[in-house]
Amino acid sequence: MSDDAGSRDGAARVPAPSPPHPSNREFPGFPERGQYLALPASFFSAVLPAITDLVELKVILHALPVLLAKRGSPRYIFPGDLLADITVVASLRRLGEPAQVLAQGLRAAAARGVLLQVARPEGELFVLNTPRDRAAIGSLGQVRPSPPQPTSPVRAAIFALYEDNIGLITPLVAEQLAEAARAYPAGWIEDAFREAVTRNKRSWRYIARILERWAAEGRGDGETRRDSQDPEDGDKYTRGRYGRFVQR
Repeated sequence: MSDDAGSRDGAARVPAPSPPHPSNREFPGFPERGQYLALPASFFSAVLPAITDLVELKVILHALPVLLAKRGSPRYIFPGDLLADITVVASLRRLGEPAQVLAQGLRAAAARGVLLQVARPEGELFVLNTPRDRAAIGSLGQVRPSPPQPTSPVRAAIFALYEDNIGLITPLVAEQLAEAARAYPAGWIEDAFREAVTRNKRSWRYIARILERWAAEGRGDGETRRDSQDPEDGDKYTRGRYGRFVQR
């Protein structure tokens, strides 16, 4: 892309990332001539000043060049597209397990409005949030909008628990989590997730059965037989007011 094209698009020109350097080496500087990438000027005026989380910033800066380089509309990526890049993986590994760091950063970018999160049968994808790409989302097929952001502390907590312990939230699961947040005390929800993780039963089906059992039978003060019983024993926990939360 020429300098003239970049100025016509109102985009600030930034150097293309150089190959990764070991942490103990000083960056040698940008080359006099080399490949440059164009980012929208609004990224520097409206997005960058508001970001305080390094995970979000890194993921956005890795995702934007990939999306902006794509042709056609809508421009989108799957998380696996970024994890296939060894430079991205090396960068994210400095902050934790790359797949988890990427998932956290993509969620933050979608919450900020930089990306649009779309659920598809083969997995979540992320679309660049521009008028052209928003208008073309329907061409991806039968897609569902990404789950709305939590609007209360309890909903925010259950969303975070699910994402931290199970994975990305689909629209269907988002509805179930929101209903559970209204139906159960926050402490119950946290304890149910903890019990499921302890038993290595990381699924909403299992957690919902724990909550259903506690709602039907109450919670003991100690480690009683009723409290320690595996909620997958039998079908009685799928019945009752909250049985619809349980997915078979």
